[in-house]
Amino acid sequence: MAAAGGGAWALWWRGLTRGRAAARCAGSGAGGASLLRSPGQLPACRQKSSVSFLSRPDRPNLAYNKIKGKNPGVVFLPGLRSDMNGQKAVALQDFCKSLGHAFVRFDYTGCGSSDGNLQECTVGKWRKDVLSVLDELTDGPQILVGSSLGGWLMLHAAIARPEKVAALVGVAAAADYLVTTFKQLPLEVQKEIEEKGEWKLPTKHNEEGFYCLSYEFIKEAENHCLLSNPIPITCPIKLIHGMKDEDVPWKVSMQIADDVVSTDVDVILRKVEMANRGPSYGLSREVQEKIEQKYDLELENKLVDWIIVQSGEKIEHPPPGRQNFQKWLMDGTLLCKLINSLHPKGKEPIPKISESKMAFKQMEQISQFLKAAEIYGVRTTDIFQTVDLWEGKDMAAVQRTLMSLGSLAVTKDDGCYRGDPSWFHR
Repeated sequence: MAAAGGGAWALWWRGLTRGRAAARCAGSGAGGASLLRSPGQLPACRQKSSVSFLSRPDRPNLAYNKIKGKNPGVVFLPGLRSDMNGQKAVALQDFCKSLGHAFVRFDYTGCGSSDGNLQECTVGKWRKDVLSVLDELTDGPQILVGSSLGGWLMLHAAIARPEKVAALVGVAAAADYLVTTFKQLPLEVQKEIEEKGEWKLPTKHNEEGFYCLSYEFIKEAENHCLLSNPIPITCPIKLIHGMKDEDVPWKVSMQIADDVVSTDVDVILRKVEMANRGPSYGLSREVQEKIEQKYDLELENKLVDWIIVQSGEKIEHPPPGRQNFQKWLMDGTLLCKLINSLHPKGKEPIPKISESKMAFKQMEQISQFLKAAEIYGVRTTDIFQTVDLWEGKDMAAVQRTLMSLGSLAVTKDDGCYRGDPSWFHR
């Protein structure tokens, strides 16, 4: 991006963080809510009635609203089953208008006022919608603001049209998260969804309490997953996420920041829930109960005994129970000590272990343990996800990883294992 564009981006962002968009929209002056002070909690704003349509010969027409102005322009990408008349979209339009910046908001195919059948939509089709908007409705580099699912699509747009993207702003960006959540379901639940052909995704954003997503939608979405590999995006990126978000965990934004190639990345974590941005991706109570039923209290006691003996330190035995076991391990310290103890002195895979109250540091240490466990020989299918432990999503998966690790240690018989060999199968 040219220097002038970079300066304009900086000025635009500075104005946004001062809350002028929300203040102007609410008409409340300095007392208005800031987009960063209260992410997702923007005041009710007037809706724009002027709707235009982008005609596409080979695809459904897209409804959009556009204001002319200077570059970089701003394009807002809504979340799953949201539309261009949401509070954030309209408030952001007022903000851009106040600064004289061009702005576009639009509806995906099958959503809002756009043509198309929602049941036939896919992540891939919505990705093409974003590219159509960039190609046909904007001039020069744009700042893409993506909310939830829109945060996933903005990453794809930046990869496909780097010359058209000046910067990215993610609001609770949900990259890969539909697919990740589906794959965290028990295998029998996944099989049941495949047989029925639909997934009732829990949500608190409609009267039914769920969204129906076809199994084909999820399988197609797998083709667009980005995380866990380098993401070839080099423009400036701001990622805003609520730490109490019950839908999309803030660790998703942290992973995006880790995976993008760009070095100009800021993650802004807020101790508020990111509201009004689409469906809840959380596990239903029924599914969570099925996961918890797999947790083995007897196995927990065996694993605690082994971790204490193997680590070779005076460690206090935690009270029994799944939640206590989770709290005992969640900062990653014991896990890192455990994996280090399975290596000869001087060859420990994690050289620095520190106790920390900071969530980021705790999750980082869990991640270090998981990488070291995989290198040690634990199969990828037996490795739990960081969120399984840190948020207590699936402690049965944590037990499975530790059992696999213990069995490997006994089988290797390299002199590093401590404890009763009968605790684990060879």
